[in-house]
Amino acid sequence: MRVEGTERADSAISRRAAAARGELVPAVIGVVAVVAVMLFVHLVFPAIADPVWLGPWLLTMAVAPLGVLALAAVHFLRRPNDREVVRIWLPAGRLVRTVLNLAVIASPWVLLPAAPPLLRALMLMLYIWFLATEVMVNSDPGGLTWVALAGVPVSLSLFLFWNHAEYAVALSAFIGLAALTLFLLERRAHAARAEAAAGHRDGGGDQLESRFPPSAPTASPTAAILT
Repeated sequence: MRVEGTERADSAISRRAAAARGELVPAVIGVVAVVAVMLFVHLVFPAIADPVWLGPWLLTMAVAPLGVLALAAVHFLRRPNDREVVRIWLPAGRLVRTVLNLAVIASPWVLLPAAPPLLRALMLMLYIWFLATEVMVNSDPGGLTWVALAGVPVSLSLFLFWNHAEYAVALSAFIGLAALTLFLLERRAHAARAEAAAGHRDGGGDQLESRFPPSAPTASPTAAILT
């Protein structure tokens, strides 16, 4: 029993580590997009946003790309084993994502108070893109995606109502439904992944045979005549 429990624990650690490694490439792609957004904000918003808040916000956002690049460098140069990935680097990645999520949640109050309507519309599309990116890079069913999927719509809705924005109700409903749709898609993807992993552990052939039992052999016409 102890050996079987140890094997299951090692298998779970290996799956978690493999999932964490699988997040690196999408995360690096996301870093490129985050840097592009930061450059856009740096070029457009200094004339619009309050500099007292804009500078610290940009510095906080910079934690995300720098953290992801550091984690990727450690992975490719040091090659940590599965236990080290789960024990050290996976929590470090969660910390980086938490900082990014909190910065994006705070961003409507930093960037949008004096933004013109077209710029606000553009930022709304960027918020939905960010939520989709969060879902794409998350491979952990107990991960932190819910922080962004709940926090961004709530923060943006509060900002719209607080500032008596036009179409505040419709915009809040739209981004809320978009976040709910992404959440349900993520749950469905995780459920399918868990089912596939369970089928692999139990033996795919046995599971297939249990779903589609072999039919009884039929006698040939010649054998029927002879009998």
